[in-house]
Amino acid sequence: LLCFPIRYKNGKEIAPSDKAQPKKVADNKYQLVIPDAGKDDTADYKVVLTDDDGNTAESGCALTVKLPGAIEIVKGLEDTTVPRKETGTLEIETSRPPKQVKWYKNGKEISPSDKAQPKKVAENKYQLVIPNAGKDDSADYKVVLTDEDGNTAESSCALTVKLPEAIKIVKGLEDTTIPQKQTGVLEIETSRPPKQVKWYKNGKEITPSDKVQPKKVADNKYQLVIPNAAKEDTADYKVVLTDDDDNTAESSCALTVKLPAIEIVKGLEDTTVPSGKKAVLEVETSKPPKQVKWYKNGKELAPSDKPEMKKVNDTKHQLVIPDASEEDTADYKVRRFPCSLFSLNQKVSALLKRMPMSFEGNILRNAIKQTNITELTTGTTK
Repeated sequence: LLCFPIRYKNGKEIAPSDKAQPKKVADNKYQLVIPDAGKDDTADYKVVLTDDDGNTAESGCALTVKLPGAIEIVKGLEDTTVPRKETGTLEIETSRPPKQVKWYKNGKEISPSDKAQPKKVAENKYQLVIPNAGKDDSADYKVVLTDEDGNTAESSCALTVKLPEAIKIVKGLEDTTIPQKQTGVLEIETSRPPKQVKWYKNGKEITPSDKVQPKKVADNKYQLVIPNAAKEDTADYKVVLTDDDDNTAESSCALTVKLPAIEIVKGLEDTTVPSGKKAVLEVETSKPPKQVKWYKNGKELAPSDKPEMKKVNDTKHQLVIPDASEEDTADYKVRRFPCSLFSLNQKVSALLKRMPMSFEGNILRNAIKQTNITELTTGTTK
């Protein structure tokens, strides 16, 4: 009688838990059954038989599992161009269902959290869907397929997202001059709507709390409004535009606020004073002057000179000549506004009333309004 035969796979004894199943068909017939044969079942098999007397006999063979053809690509990925914001679809067809499908973007495996969405259309058809395609979706894509037998196949392509022309400036900022207290407007026009508009003053970004007011007039027209323009609004301004594809365009200009020129509200007047009295020359201006200079006969007066330069308030200035004498008779000027000062002494006799009368020397420009009539130091002729 024969004992139960012992079977081996590639030299290793087959255990009851192994896939291969030993089977007794008859007292003298035994089998090794390999169900659902696969690639791993290809091997060298052997059976060893032992009788009651301890005699042995053995037999061996090679089992080859004939695998179906390795997975193949029937229709591969193709280079694709898709307009921005449209949906791009990459598609693959295989010769038989794959066990595993992996997609890659620029060599990095695509994960479920990524924007691109792998999709199974049929047992042998798979897609990668890229919704709302943008600049960042332009890349090299690859799919790797693996079948049940560990065979692989892959296909690659380039996806190009066609972007619209980069944003351009159709009408740029222009150097502008506006009067003080008026409203200034800086305006820009673009080739297409920008995603972002930023304004700058002297290199510093303008914020909502600033005096100047950014304004959208239309999808491609923007303004910077400067209300009640003042001296401090004079500056270099710049606008930077950014489109959906992060292209930028910019334009700059200079804004000049024209301040009103200083004006004389009350000018110097030709003045006549008696010798020994104080003379006061006074000027009033429309706004505080930056600098006040006084001149006597064309020569600038110094603090050490006899005439005293006096600031009454921000817009009123005086030149005070104490104890006026003949040597103070001169043409005086403040900045560029002239007047004349004439020296008188003694009382004028009734001869002053005789007409006609001419004067040798300085001319009396303004009528003397005092009741006491004084005479000029210069001689007179009838």
